Amino acid sequence: LANDNVVSILEDKSGNLWFGTYGGGLSFLDKRNLQEINKKSKYNNTHLFKNFTYEDGFTSMECNVGAICQDKKGIIWVGTEQAAMAVHTEGILPDTIAPNIQLTSISLYNENIEWLNLADDKKKESANIAKDTSFILGNGMQVSDFKFTNITKWYSLPENLSLAYNNNYLTFNYIGIHLVQTHKIKYQYKLEGLDDNWSAITGRTEATYGNIPPGKYTFLVKTMNSEGYWSQPYSYQFTIRPPWWQTWWFRTLAIAFIILLLWAIYKKRVASLKQRQKELEQTVAERTREIQEANEELNQQNEEIIAQRDEIEKQKEIVEEIHKEVSESINYATRLQQAILPEEKVLAKYLSEHFVLFKPKDKVSGDFYWWAHVENHTIITASDCTGHGVPGAFMSMLGTSFLREIVQKEYVTHTGVILRKLRKEIIKALKQTGEAGTQKDGMDMAIISINHETNVVQFSGANNPLYLIKNEELKIENEKIVLFDNSKLNSQHSKLLYEVKPDKMPIAIYEKMDNFMTHEIQLEKGDMLYMFSDGYADQFGGPKGKKFKYKPFKRLLLENADKPMQEQKEILNKAFEDWKGNYEQVDDVVVVGIKI
Repeated sequence: LANDNVVSILEDKSGNLWFGTYGGGLSFLDKRNLQEINKKSKYNNTHLFKNFTYEDGFTSMECNVGAICQDKKGIIWVGTEQAAMAVHTEGILPDTIAPNIQLTSISLYNENIEWLNLADDKKKESANIAKDTSFILGNGMQVSDFKFTNITKWYSLPENLSLAYNNNYLTFNYIGIHLVQTHKIKYQYKLEGLDDNWSAITGRTEATYGNIPPGKYTFLVKTMNSEGYWSQPYSYQFTIRPPWWQTWWFRTLAIAFIILLLWAIYKKRVASLKQRQKELEQTVAERTREIQEANEELNQQNEEIIAQRDEIEKQKEIVEEIHKEVSESINYATRLQQAILPEEKVLAKYLSEHFVLFKPKDKVSGDFYWWAHVENHTIITASDCTGHGVPGAFMSMLGTSFLREIVQKEYVTHTGVILRKLRKEIIKALKQTGEAGTQKDGMDMAIISINHETNVVQFSGANNPLYLIKNEELKIENEKIVLFDNSKLNSQHSKLLYEVKPDKMPIAIYEKMDNFMTHEIQLEKGDMLYMFSDGYADQFGGPKGKKFKYKPFKRLLLENADKPMQEQKEILNKAFEDWKGNYEQVDDVVVVGIKI
């Protein structure tokens, strides 16, 4: 209503309602809106009423009590304190055309920027690339290191704007263009990447965002006419770049430097101790020969031997202290690696059940697992890096950092694309050329992406397969999906195990550099998926000291598929330890199991 102080009400011949108010003019309620009110217990009452004020020709805002009627011609008469107003109802037409919305300017720190003047004069007619320069705003703030690729026509806005982390106070000015009741145009806006919901409906034509954190953003704004018809949102994309100390490459280099420094200290201390031990052994030998050659000097030599014994005891204490320091350093590296592994509460939120069996050969591991949830997709991977111990841990940290960059920052959820991008980053980071004599370190990986809307899983593999256990038979249309023969199981099971084979190439430089194949499988409730490294099947043990192998591993999964996931983990761990017995663990082990 134009005003809550209603002094007169009329139902016209068409069933519409008219309300005369004191102080707000005349309000009109279409009978269709009245039906909507009767149907619903909750409704948006913002645009149920059409209000007539000075701008619409209703020149008196104070209606008289009960002074409203409709004559035989259908004209509505309203008595006011100044005049009798006549409303011709045939002229009231709904405005169904939404206003046009346009972003007019982008300000930094509340100061308008002439972006056109910042483009390179030599390139204005071609690419309009921004100059590498800086300038001082009126409030003293320095703006520098900005980038954009082009300038839009008419309003001269920068396209693909990229700003430094400290130039993050932006004001977006916009306007809704319409020919009818422009004073009643309203707006809503939001900043994707920062806002979860649209703003409240407002008449303001600007939106200010301060202290925007680094990231990629899209500013959306839409406008509404007086009848409640909304325009399509106008979108503008820009980027706030992080400072160098918050980039993934700096953090990766810092962790790598710490690990390499600890490793260098350890190697240097061990070499020094070996050299010192060798010198002591030579000294003892010389003293022994002197005792044999000159019995008369026996007492003197005995004293020297006692002195040497004391020196050895001191060196033993030094060795023990160094061993303690090295062990503490390795333990610290272990905590660093555990800190970058993902939290299991992410899987607990989006999956029915899951388990992770993680058994490093040394304190730090070359195998790792990782997952993330992005745009209604859950991405999970189990990876086996080249080597184990400290070198393997370095590779696992590289892999984890690159996965976080590709999935969580670039929003890539397609498994084949993720492996292709990861391979590119590994080759680039390790400077692999494929030439003879150069290192070819890399990793094997199985990765899945579960779409929670369609319940379809994508799988791609680099030398590592995916095992899928289902209650019902899967329609196989791909030669790389193979059904496991369960006829040799100890007991009859109705569940079926399918192996989805990987591509036979690692995530590294290789003679074969094709795109990784992406398999899509429709999942059902109760399906179970397993990803793993080769450490479990390659473990030596048993009565003959042989490898465990993959067929017994598949049988073990099938025989216990009816049990809860945590109980499956305990069974897998016990079977591994029983098989290993007194043998040394030969490699890192990771097994990830999830239930839909």
